Amino acid sequence: MCGIAGLYEPGGRVDVGRLHEMSRLMRHRGPDDEGLALIDPSGGAVTLGGADTPAAAYASGLPYAPGRGATARAFGPTPLGLLHRRLAIVDLSPAGHQPMCDADGRLWITYNGEVYNYIELKAELEGLGERFVSTSDTEVILAAYRRFGPACLERFNGMFAFAIWDAGKRELFCARDRLGVKPFYYQWDGRRFAFASDPRALVLTQPQRIRPSLPAVRDLIALDWVDHEAQTFFEGVWQLPAGHALVVGEGRLAVRRWWALDPHRRARGTRAEWTAEFERLFTDAVRLRLRADVEVGSCLSGGLDSSAVVTTAGRILPHPIHAFSCAYDEGPAWDERPYAKLTADASGAVQHVVVPDGSDFWEVFDRLHDLQGEPTAGPGLYSQWKVMDLAHGAGLKVLLDGQGGDETLAGYFRYLPIRLRDLIARGDLGGALAMFGPVAERLGAAVTLALTFEPWLPAPLVEALRRRFGQGKDRALSPALRAIGHAAPPLPPRQW
Repeated sequence: MCGIAGLYEPGGRVDVGRLHEMSRLMRHRGPDDEGLALIDPSGGAVTLGGADTPAAAYASGLPYAPGRGATARAFGPTPLGLLHRRLAIVDLSPAGHQPMCDADGRLWITYNGEVYNYIELKAELEGLGERFVSTSDTEVILAAYRRFGPACLERFNGMFAFAIWDAGKRELFCARDRLGVKPFYYQWDGRRFAFASDPRALVLTQPQRIRPSLPAVRDLIALDWVDHEAQTFFEGVWQLPAGHALVVGEGRLAVRRWWALDPHRRARGTRAEWTAEFERLFTDAVRLRLRADVEVGSCLSGGLDSSAVVTTAGRILPHPIHAFSCAYDEGPAWDERPYAKLTADASGAVQHVVVPDGSDFWEVFDRLHDLQGEPTAGPGLYSQWKVMDLAHGAGLKVLLDGQGGDETLAGYFRYLPIRLRDLIARGDLGGALAMFGPVAERLGAAVTLALTFEPWLPAPLVEALRRRFGQGKDRALSPALRAIGHAAPPLPPRQW
Protein backbone atom coordinates (compact mmCIF):
# COMPACT_ATOMS: atom_id res chain seq x y z
CA MET A 1 0.00 0.00 0.00
CA CYS A 2 1.02 3.58 -0.56
CA GLY A 3 -0.37 6.89 0.64
CA ILE A 4 -1.66 9.61 -1.66
CA ALA A 5 -2.96 13.08 -0.91
CA GLY A 6 -3.48 16.44 -2.56
CA LEU A 7 -4.81 19.97 -2.24
CA TYR A 8 -6.44 21.91 -5.07
CA GLU A 9 -7.51 25.51 -4.72
CA PRO A 10 -8.12 27.16 -8.12
CA GLY A 11 -7.03 30.78 -8.03
CA GLY A 12 -5.45 30.31 -4.61
CA ARG A 13 -2.31 28.94 -3.03
CA VAL A 14 -2.07 25.49 -1.45
CA ASP A 15 -0.70 25.17 2.06
CA VAL A 16 2.65 23.40 1.65
CA GLY A 17 2.96 23.02 5.40
CA ARG A 18 -0.31 21.12 5.49
CA LEU A 19 0.92 18.81 2.72
CA HIS A 20 4.04 17.98 4.71
CA GLU A 21 1.91 17.25 7.78
CA MET A 22 -0.34 15.00 5.70
CA SER A 23 2.78 13.16 4.58
CA ARG A 24 3.92 12.68 8.17
CA LEU A 25 0.54 11.26 9.19
CA MET A 26 0.66 8.71 6.37
CA ARG A 27 4.26 7.59 6.74
CA HIS A 28 3.14 4.11 7.82
CA ARG A 29 1.54 3.66 4.38
CA GLY A 30 4.77 4.33 2.51
CA PRO A 31 8.11 4.58 4.32
CA ASP A 32 10.26 3.79 1.24
CA ASP A 33 9.96 7.14 -0.55
CA GLU A 34 8.28 10.52 -0.24
CA GLY A 35 7.47 13.06 -2.92
CA LEU A 36 5.60 16.31 -3.41
CA ALA A 37 4.74 18.16 -6.62
CA LEU A 38 3.54 21.77 -6.63
CA ILE A 39 1.91 22.35 -9.99
CA ASP A 40 1.02 25.55 -11.79
CA PRO A 41 -1.87 24.90 -14.21
CA SER A 42 0.04 26.78 -16.90
CA GLY A 43 2.61 23.99 -16.97
CA GLY A 44 5.28 24.77 -14.38
CA ALA A 45 6.02 22.47 -11.46
CA VAL A 46 8.29 22.17 -8.45
CA THR A 47 9.12 18.71 -7.12
CA LEU A 48 10.22 18.26 -3.53
CA GLY A 49 11.46 15.37 -1.47
CA GLY A 50 11.29 14.67 2.22
CA ALA A 51 13.04 12.89 5.04
CA ASP A 52 12.30 9.48 3.51
CA THR A 53 13.26 10.31 -0.09
CA PRO A 54 16.26 8.19 -1.19
CA ALA A 55 19.30 10.07 -2.45
CA ALA A 56 19.12 8.14 -5.72
CA ALA A 57 15.73 9.67 -6.48
CA TYR A 58 17.22 13.18 -6.53
CA ALA A 59 19.95 12.06 -8.95
CA SER A 60 17.76 10.20 -11.43
CA GLY A 61 17.50 13.08 -13.92
CA LEU A 62 13.86 12.20 -14.68
CA PRO A 63 11.40 15.06 -15.23
CA TYR A 64 9.58 14.15 -12.00
CA ALA A 65 12.69 13.64 -9.84
CA PRO A 66 12.52 15.49 -6.50
CA GLY A 67 14.41 18.76 -6.35
CA ARG A 68 13.58 19.75 -9.93
CA GLY A 69 12.79 23.42 -10.57
CA ALA A 70 12.85 26.30 -8.13
CA THR A 71 12.27 26.03 -4.40
CA ALA A 72 8.69 26.20 -3.22
CA ARG A 73 9.29 29.66 -1.76
CA ALA A 74 10.79 31.02 -5.00
CA PHE A 75 8.20 29.37 -7.22
CA GLY A 76 5.36 31.42 -5.75
CA PRO A 77 1.67 30.62 -5.43
CA THR A 78 0.51 27.28 -6.79
CA PRO A 79 -3.11 26.12 -6.71
CA LEU A 80 -2.32 22.39 -6.80
CA GLY A 81 -0.16 20.14 -4.66
CA LEU A 82 0.13 16.35 -5.07
CA LEU A 83 1.70 14.13 -2.44
CA HIS A 84 2.90 10.54 -2.47
CA ARG A 85 4.13 8.10 0.16
CA ARG A 86 5.64 5.00 -1.44
CA LEU A 87 5.80 1.36 -0.44
CA ALA A 88 8.02 0.10 -3.26
CA ILE A 89 6.66 -3.13 -4.79
CA VAL A 90 6.95 -2.77 -8.59
CA ASP A 91 10.07 -1.10 -10.11
CA LEU A 92 12.13 -0.47 -7.00
CA SER A 93 14.37 2.01 -8.85
CA PRO A 94 14.08 5.83 -8.67
CA ALA A 95 12.06 5.63 -11.90
CA GLY A 96 9.11 4.51 -9.74
CA HIS A 97 9.17 7.75 -7.73
CA GLN A 98 5.92 9.71 -7.43
CA PRO A 99 4.21 12.05 -8.08
CA MET A 100 5.06 11.15 -11.66
CA CYS A 101 4.55 13.12 -14.85
CA ASP A 102 4.62 12.26 -18.53
CA ALA A 103 7.38 13.47 -20.84
CA ASP A 104 5.89 16.90 -21.56
CA GLY A 105 4.58 17.52 -18.04
CA ARG A 106 0.96 17.74 -19.16
CA LEU A 107 -0.16 14.87 -16.92
CA TRP A 108 0.77 14.31 -13.28
CA ILE A 109 -0.29 11.35 -11.14
CA THR A 110 -0.24 10.21 -7.52
CA TYR A 111 -1.36 6.61 -7.26
CA ASN A 112 -1.87 3.85 -4.69
CA GLY A 113 -2.38 0.19 -5.60
CA GLU A 114 -1.38 -2.20 -8.33
CA VAL A 115 -2.80 -2.73 -11.81
CA TYR A 116 -2.03 -6.42 -12.16
CA ASN A 117 -2.33 -6.58 -15.96
CA TYR A 118 0.14 -3.72 -16.47
CA ILE A 119 2.55 -5.92 -18.45
CA GLU A 120 -0.07 -6.84 -21.06
CA LEU A 121 -1.44 -3.29 -21.12
CA LYS A 122 2.05 -1.85 -21.54
CA ALA A 123 2.67 -4.09 -24.56
CA GLU A 124 -0.60 -2.90 -26.10
CA LEU A 125 0.30 0.75 -25.52
CA GLU A 126 3.78 0.28 -26.97
CA GLY A 127 2.12 -1.12 -30.09
CA LEU A 128 0.18 2.14 -30.28
CA GLY A 129 3.37 4.20 -30.12
CA GLU A 130 3.73 4.91 -26.39
CA ARG A 131 7.23 4.90 -24.92
CA PHE A 132 8.23 4.21 -21.31
CA VAL A 133 11.18 5.11 -19.08
CA SER A 134 10.29 2.83 -16.16
CA THR A 135 8.95 -0.66 -15.51
CA SER A 136 6.31 0.65 -13.10
CA ASP A 137 2.56 0.21 -13.42
CA THR A 138 2.22 3.90 -12.50
CA GLU A 139 3.61 4.96 -15.87
CA VAL A 140 1.27 2.50 -17.60
CA ILE A 141 -1.73 4.18 -15.95
CA LEU A 142 -0.51 7.60 -17.16
CA ALA A 143 0.00 6.34 -20.71
CA ALA A 144 -3.41 4.61 -20.70
CA TYR A 145 -5.11 7.83 -19.57
CA ARG A 146 -3.26 9.83 -22.21
CA ARG A 147 -4.35 7.35 -24.89
CA PHE A 148 -7.91 6.46 -23.78
CA GLY A 149 -8.97 9.18 -21.34
CA PRO A 150 -11.30 8.18 -18.45
CA ALA A 151 -12.24 5.04 -20.41
CA CYS A 152 -8.82 3.67 -19.42
CA LEU A 153 -10.42 2.52 -16.14
CA GLU A 154 -12.25 -0.28 -17.92
CA ARG A 155 -8.90 -1.76 -19.01
CA PHE A 156 -7.41 -1.99 -15.51
CA ASN A 157 -7.43 -5.28 -13.64
CA GLY A 158 -6.41 -4.45 -10.11
CA MET A 159 -6.88 -2.39 -6.97
CA PHE A 160 -6.24 1.32 -7.20
CA ALA A 161 -6.99 4.85 -6.13
CA PHE A 162 -5.36 7.74 -7.94
CA ALA A 163 -5.55 11.39 -8.95
CA ILE A 164 -4.35 12.65 -12.35
CA TRP A 165 -3.88 16.33 -13.11
CA ASP A 166 -4.72 17.00 -16.76
CA ALA A 167 -3.22 20.37 -17.69
CA GLY A 168 -4.94 20.34 -21.10
CA LYS A 169 -8.37 20.14 -19.46
CA ARG A 170 -7.28 22.07 -16.34
CA GLU A 171 -8.96 19.50 -14.13
CA LEU A 172 -8.17 16.77 -11.64
CA PHE A 173 -9.40 13.27 -12.52
CA CYS A 174 -9.71 10.86 -9.57
CA ALA A 175 -10.82 7.23 -9.55
CA ARG A 176 -11.24 4.21 -7.29
CA ASP A 177 -11.18 0.51 -8.20
CA ARG A 178 -14.27 -1.61 -8.80
CA LEU A 179 -14.62 -3.01 -5.27
CA GLY A 180 -13.10 -0.12 -3.36
CA VAL A 181 -10.07 -2.04 -2.10
CA LYS A 182 -7.97 1.12 -2.04
CA PRO A 183 -9.30 4.09 -0.05
CA PHE A 184 -9.97 7.61 -1.31
CA TYR A 185 -11.31 10.26 1.10
CA TYR A 186 -12.00 13.86 0.16
CA GLN A 187 -13.38 17.24 1.20
CA TRP A 188 -15.04 19.81 -1.05
CA ASP A 189 -16.54 23.16 -0.07
CA GLY A 190 -17.43 24.35 -3.57
CA ARG A 191 -14.04 25.97 -4.13
CA ARG A 192 -11.31 23.98 -2.37
CA PHE A 193 -10.69 20.25 -2.80
CA ALA A 194 -8.57 18.01 -0.56
CA PHE A 195 -8.07 14.25 -0.75
CA ALA A 196 -6.08 11.54 1.02
CA SER A 197 -5.77 7.79 1.52
CA ASP A 198 -6.36 8.26 5.24
CA PRO A 199 -9.12 10.47 6.69
CA ARG A 200 -6.79 11.49 9.53
CA ALA A 201 -4.67 13.32 6.97
CA LEU A 202 -7.71 15.52 6.29
CA VAL A 203 -9.25 15.76 9.76
CA LEU A 204 -6.06 16.42 11.73
CA THR A 205 -4.46 18.98 9.39
CA GLN A 206 -7.09 21.69 9.25
CA PRO A 207 -7.95 24.39 11.78
CA GLN A 208 -11.69 23.71 11.81
CA ARG A 209 -13.00 21.15 14.27
CA ILE A 210 -14.46 18.11 12.50
CA ARG A 211 -17.55 16.63 14.11
CA PRO A 212 -18.39 12.91 14.08
CA SER A 213 -21.26 11.79 11.89
CA LEU A 214 -23.83 10.68 14.46
CA PRO A 215 -25.85 8.53 12.01
CA ALA A 216 -22.66 6.61 11.18
CA VAL A 217 -21.90 6.17 14.89
CA ARG A 218 -25.45 4.91 15.44
CA ASP A 219 -25.15 2.35 12.65
CA LEU A 220 -21.78 1.13 13.96
CA ILE A 221 -23.16 0.45 17.44
CA ALA A 222 -26.58 -0.88 16.45
CA LEU A 223 -25.85 -2.71 13.20
CA ASP A 224 -22.06 -3.18 12.93
CA TRP A 225 -22.12 -1.09 9.75
CA VAL A 226 -18.79 0.55 8.91
CA ASP A 227 -19.16 1.44 5.22
CA HIS A 228 -21.81 3.84 3.92
CA GLU A 229 -20.59 4.19 0.35
CA ALA A 230 -20.00 7.96 0.14
CA GLN A 231 -20.42 8.99 3.76
CA THR A 232 -17.82 8.51 6.49
CA PHE A 233 -17.64 8.83 10.27
CA PHE A 234 -16.71 12.51 9.88
CA GLU A 235 -19.03 15.34 8.85
CA GLY A 236 -17.82 17.00 5.69
CA VAL A 237 -15.45 14.17 4.79
CA TRP A 238 -16.61 11.95 1.94
CA GLN A 239 -15.19 8.81 0.42
CA LEU A 240 -15.27 8.13 -3.29
CA PRO A 241 -17.42 4.99 -3.51
CA ALA A 242 -16.16 1.80 -5.09
CA GLY A 243 -16.32 1.82 -8.88
CA HIS A 244 -16.67 5.61 -9.05
CA ALA A 245 -14.63 8.48 -10.49
CA LEU A 246 -14.77 12.23 -9.97
CA VAL A 247 -13.56 15.31 -11.81
CA VAL A 248 -12.68 18.60 -10.10
CA GLY A 249 -12.38 21.81 -12.07
CA GLU A 250 -12.73 25.47 -11.20
CA GLY A 251 -15.79 25.69 -8.97
CA ARG A 252 -17.22 22.30 -9.89
CA LEU A 253 -17.02 18.71 -8.73
CA ALA A 254 -18.76 15.89 -10.59
CA VAL A 255 -19.03 12.22 -9.58
CA ARG A 256 -20.04 9.26 -11.70
CA ARG A 257 -20.18 5.49 -11.40
CA TRP A 258 -17.89 3.84 -13.94
CA TRP A 259 -18.49 0.19 -12.97
CA ALA A 260 -21.23 -1.89 -11.36
CA LEU A 261 -22.30 -5.50 -11.24
CA ASP A 262 -25.18 -6.38 -13.54
CA PRO A 263 -27.82 -7.92 -11.21
CA HIS A 264 -29.75 -9.31 -14.19
CA ARG A 265 -26.85 -11.23 -15.68
CA ARG A 266 -27.30 -14.98 -15.32
CA ALA A 267 -24.55 -17.56 -15.72
CA ARG A 268 -25.06 -20.06 -18.51
CA GLY A 269 -23.55 -23.50 -18.74
CA THR A 270 -23.33 -26.66 -16.70
CA ARG A 271 -22.04 -27.05 -13.17
CA ALA A 272 -18.90 -28.70 -14.55
CA GLU A 273 -18.31 -25.72 -16.86
CA TRP A 274 -18.82 -23.25 -13.98
CA THR A 275 -16.38 -25.20 -11.82
CA ALA A 276 -13.73 -25.21 -14.55
CA GLU A 277 -14.22 -21.49 -15.24
CA PHE A 278 -14.00 -20.60 -11.56
CA GLU A 279 -10.77 -22.57 -11.21
CA ARG A 280 -9.32 -20.86 -14.29
CA LEU A 281 -10.21 -17.37 -13.04
CA PHE A 282 -9.03 -18.09 -9.50
CA THR A 283 -5.68 -19.46 -10.68
CA ASP A 284 -5.19 -16.48 -12.98
CA ALA A 285 -6.04 -14.08 -10.14
CA VAL A 286 -3.39 -15.64 -7.89
CA ARG A 287 -0.86 -15.65 -10.74
CA LEU A 288 -1.35 -11.95 -11.42
CA ARG A 289 -1.12 -11.02 -7.74
CA LEU A 290 2.26 -12.72 -7.48
CA ARG A 291 3.69 -10.08 -9.84
CA ALA A 292 6.10 -8.00 -7.79
CA ASP A 293 9.75 -7.02 -7.57
CA VAL A 294 9.76 -8.07 -3.92
CA GLU A 295 8.96 -11.44 -2.36
CA VAL A 296 5.25 -12.19 -1.92
CA GLY A 297 3.94 -14.32 0.95
CA SER A 298 0.46 -15.24 2.13
CA CYS A 299 -1.71 -15.41 5.20
CA LEU A 300 -2.83 -18.94 6.08
CA SER A 301 -5.63 -19.49 8.57
CA GLY A 302 -6.34 -23.13 7.74
CA GLY A 303 -9.70 -22.23 6.23
CA LEU A 304 -10.77 -23.03 2.69
CA ASP A 305 -10.03 -19.58 1.24
CA SER A 306 -6.45 -18.96 2.36
CA SER A 307 -5.62 -22.65 1.93
CA ALA A 308 -6.70 -22.44 -1.71
CA VAL A 309 -4.57 -19.31 -2.21
CA VAL A 310 -1.44 -20.88 -0.66
CA THR A 311 -1.87 -24.15 -2.54
CA THR A 312 -2.37 -22.39 -5.87
CA ALA A 313 0.58 -20.06 -5.28
CA GLY A 314 2.71 -23.10 -4.43
CA ARG A 315 1.94 -24.57 -7.86
CA ILE A 316 2.84 -21.32 -9.64
CA LEU A 317 5.97 -20.14 -7.83
CA PRO A 318 9.36 -21.73 -8.51
CA HIS A 319 10.16 -21.55 -4.79
CA PRO A 320 8.27 -22.21 -1.53
CA ILE A 321 5.92 -19.43 -0.44
CA HIS A 322 6.15 -18.09 3.11
CA ALA A 323 2.80 -18.49 4.89
CA PHE A 324 1.84 -16.70 8.12
CA SER A 325 -0.69 -18.07 10.60
CA CYS A 326 -2.26 -17.06 13.90
CA ALA A 327 -3.10 -19.68 16.54
CA TYR A 328 -4.50 -19.76 20.05
CA ASP A 329 -3.76 -22.05 22.98
CA GLU A 330 -7.24 -21.74 24.54
CA GLY A 331 -8.40 -25.04 23.02
CA PRO A 332 -9.08 -26.85 19.72
CA ALA A 333 -12.22 -24.81 19.04
CA TRP A 334 -10.00 -21.73 18.64
CA ASP A 335 -6.93 -23.34 17.12
CA GLU A 336 -6.67 -24.03 13.39
CA ARG A 337 -3.00 -24.97 13.45
CA PRO A 338 -3.61 -28.58 12.37
CA TYR A 339 -5.47 -27.44 9.23
CA ALA A 340 -2.92 -24.75 8.41
CA LYS A 341 -0.09 -27.26 8.82
CA LEU A 342 -1.81 -29.72 6.47
CA THR A 343 -1.98 -27.01 3.81
CA ALA A 344 1.60 -25.87 4.39
CA ASP A 345 2.91 -29.43 4.17
CA ALA A 346 0.88 -30.22 1.04
CA SER A 347 1.95 -27.05 -0.77
CA GLY A 348 5.56 -26.97 0.42
CA ALA A 349 5.03 -23.59 2.11
CA VAL A 350 7.36 -22.28 4.79
CA GLN A 351 5.01 -21.72 7.71
CA HIS A 352 5.37 -19.02 10.38
CA VAL A 353 3.02 -19.06 13.40
CA VAL A 354 2.25 -16.42 16.02
CA VAL A 355 0.32 -17.28 19.20
CA PRO A 356 -1.09 -14.06 20.72
CA ASP A 357 -1.57 -14.20 24.48
CA GLY A 358 -3.21 -10.79 24.87
CA SER A 359 -0.41 -9.37 27.00
CA ASP A 360 0.20 -6.56 24.53
CA PHE A 361 -3.45 -6.03 23.57
CA TRP A 362 -3.75 -2.47 24.86
CA GLU A 363 -0.37 -1.48 23.43
CA VAL A 364 -1.45 -2.78 20.02
CA PHE A 365 -4.89 -1.23 20.46
CA ASP A 366 -3.35 2.21 21.00
CA ARG A 367 -1.24 1.75 17.88
CA LEU A 368 -4.25 0.61 15.85
CA HIS A 369 -6.23 3.57 17.15
CA ASP A 370 -3.53 5.87 15.80
CA LEU A 371 -3.38 4.22 12.37
CA GLN A 372 -6.93 3.03 11.67
CA GLY A 373 -8.66 5.77 9.69
CA GLU A 374 -12.17 4.80 10.79
CA PRO A 375 -13.68 2.40 13.36
CA THR A 376 -14.01 -1.32 12.68
CA ALA A 377 -16.82 -3.59 13.79
CA GLY A 378 -14.88 -6.43 15.41
CA PRO A 379 -11.83 -7.36 17.51
CA GLY A 380 -10.21 -9.52 14.82
CA LEU A 381 -7.94 -6.65 13.86
CA TYR A 382 -5.70 -7.48 16.84
CA SER A 383 -4.96 -10.98 15.53
CA GLN A 384 -4.46 -9.65 12.02
CA TRP A 385 -2.00 -7.08 13.34
CA LYS A 386 0.00 -9.86 14.98
CA VAL A 387 0.16 -11.77 11.68
CA MET A 388 1.27 -8.65 9.76
CA ASP A 389 3.90 -7.91 12.40
CA LEU A 390 5.18 -11.48 12.05
CA ALA A 391 5.47 -11.05 8.28
CA HIS A 392 7.20 -7.68 8.69
CA GLY A 393 9.74 -9.29 10.99
CA ALA A 394 10.41 -11.90 8.28
CA GLY A 395 11.15 -9.12 5.79
CA LEU A 396 7.99 -9.36 3.65
CA LYS A 397 6.03 -6.37 2.36
CA VAL A 398 3.29 -8.14 0.41
CA LEU A 399 0.88 -10.85 1.57
CA LEU A 400 -1.91 -12.57 -0.28
CA ASP A 401 -5.00 -13.34 1.77
CA GLY A 402 -8.17 -15.40 1.76
CA GLN A 403 -10.37 -12.56 2.97
CA GLY A 404 -13.29 -11.97 0.64
CA GLY A 405 -13.69 -15.62 -0.26
CA ASP A 406 -16.71 -15.99 1.98
CA GLU A 407 -18.40 -13.14 0.16
CA THR A 408 -17.62 -14.71 -3.20
CA LEU A 409 -18.79 -18.23 -2.31
CA ALA A 410 -21.45 -17.36 0.31
CA GLY A 411 -19.37 -18.95 3.03
CA TYR A 412 -21.03 -17.20 5.97
CA PHE A 413 -24.33 -18.46 7.34
CA ARG A 414 -25.80 -14.96 7.09
CA TYR A 415 -25.70 -15.30 3.30
CA LEU A 416 -27.90 -18.38 3.23
CA PRO A 417 -31.19 -16.48 3.70
CA ILE A 418 -30.17 -14.31 0.75
CA ARG A 419 -29.89 -17.46 -1.35
CA LEU A 420 -33.35 -18.53 -0.13
CA ARG A 421 -34.66 -15.10 -1.09
CA ASP A 422 -33.13 -15.44 -4.55
CA LEU A 423 -34.73 -18.85 -5.10
CA ILE A 424 -38.14 -17.51 -4.08
CA ALA A 425 -37.78 -14.46 -6.34
CA ARG A 426 -36.96 -16.78 -9.25
CA GLY A 427 -40.02 -18.89 -8.52
CA ASP A 428 -38.00 -21.96 -7.50
CA LEU A 429 -40.14 -22.77 -4.45
CA GLY A 430 -39.03 -26.41 -4.48
CA GLY A 431 -35.40 -25.42 -4.21
CA ALA A 432 -36.25 -22.94 -1.45
CA LEU A 433 -38.13 -25.52 0.58
CA ALA A 434 -35.31 -28.05 0.20
CA MET A 435 -32.80 -25.49 1.46
CA PHE A 436 -34.96 -24.08 4.28
CA GLY A 437 -34.62 -27.09 6.58
CA PRO A 438 -30.80 -27.18 6.85
CA VAL A 439 -30.61 -23.37 7.16
CA ALA A 440 -33.32 -23.27 9.83
CA GLU A 441 -31.56 -26.02 11.74
CA ARG A 442 -28.51 -23.79 11.96
CA LEU A 443 -30.10 -20.33 12.42
CA GLY A 444 -33.52 -21.20 13.81
CA ALA A 445 -36.76 -21.16 11.85
CA ALA A 446 -37.94 -17.73 13.05
CA VAL A 447 -34.62 -16.01 12.32
CA THR A 448 -34.38 -17.71 8.90
CA LEU A 449 -37.88 -16.54 7.96
CA ALA A 450 -37.22 -13.00 9.21
CA LEU A 451 -33.94 -12.65 7.33
CA THR A 452 -35.31 -14.25 4.16
CA PHE A 453 -38.37 -12.02 3.88
CA GLU A 454 -36.70 -8.85 5.23
CA PRO A 455 -36.89 -6.87 1.92
CA TRP A 456 -40.64 -7.40 1.75
CA LEU A 457 -41.39 -6.43 5.37
CA PRO A 458 -42.13 -2.92 6.74
CA ALA A 459 -39.10 -1.23 8.28
CA PRO A 460 -40.59 -1.01 11.82
CA LEU A 461 -41.27 -4.76 11.75
CA VAL A 462 -37.71 -5.47 10.61
CA GLU A 463 -36.34 -3.39 13.50
CA ALA A 464 -38.63 -5.21 15.93
CA LEU A 465 -37.53 -8.60 14.64
CA ARG A 466 -33.86 -7.65 14.96
CA ARG A 467 -34.41 -6.66 18.58
CA ARG A 468 -36.43 -9.79 19.26
CA PHE A 469 -33.86 -12.19 17.83
CA GLY A 470 -30.72 -10.38 18.92
CA GLN A 471 -29.86 -9.09 15.44
CA GLY A 472 -29.89 -5.45 16.58
CA LYS A 473 -27.90 -3.77 19.36
CA ASP A 474 -29.89 -0.56 19.62
CA ARG A 475 -30.41 -1.13 23.35
CA ALA A 476 -26.82 0.08 23.77
CA LEU A 477 -27.74 3.43 22.20
CA SER A 478 -28.54 6.57 24.11
CA PRO A 479 -32.04 7.96 23.49
CA ALA A 480 -30.50 10.72 21.36
CA LEU A 481 -28.63 8.27 19.13
CA ARG A 482 -31.62 5.94 18.93
CA ALA A 483 -33.72 8.80 17.56
CA ILE A 484 -31.26 9.39 14.72
CA GLY A 485 -31.93 7.65 11.41
CA HIS A 486 -29.49 5.54 9.44
CA ALA A 487 -26.60 7.24 7.69
CA ALA A 488 -27.77 8.12 4.19
CA PRO A 489 -25.78 6.45 1.41
CA PRO A 490 -26.32 8.91 -1.49
CA LEU A 491 -23.50 10.75 -3.18
CA PRO A 492 -22.98 14.51 -3.08
CA PRO A 493 -25.57 16.24 -5.25
CA ARG A 494 -23.36 17.14 -8.21
CA GLN A 495 -23.41 14.30 -10.72
CA TRP A 496 -21.21 13.98 -13.81
